[in-house]
Amino acid sequence: MLLIYIGEDLVIQGKDIVAILDKHVFLSSTDNQTSLSLSKGVDMENIKSVVVTPHTIYYSPFASQTLKKRLYTFMK
Repeated sequence: MLLIYIGEDLVIQGKDIVAILDKHVFLSSTDNQTSLSLSKGVDMENIKSVVVTPHTIYYSPFASQTLKKRLYTFMK
C-alpha cells in the first residue's frame, strides 16, 4: 500500500489519487473558485496544489511537482 504525505498531517493512499493540480490551474475555473470560497478553514496563502480523489478534494502546502515526484518514485 502506497501512502503519500500531502501536508497538514494528511496521508492518503496513492491509488486513490485522481489528479494533482497546481493551485493556479485549479483556480482558473470559476466553479472551482466558488467551491474553494465555500470551504471553511482553508488558508489560501499556504495552498500550492490541489489533490483530487474520488470523494474528496485536498489542499496541499506542497508544490504539485513535489507530490507527483513522490507518487511516481514509489510507483516504480
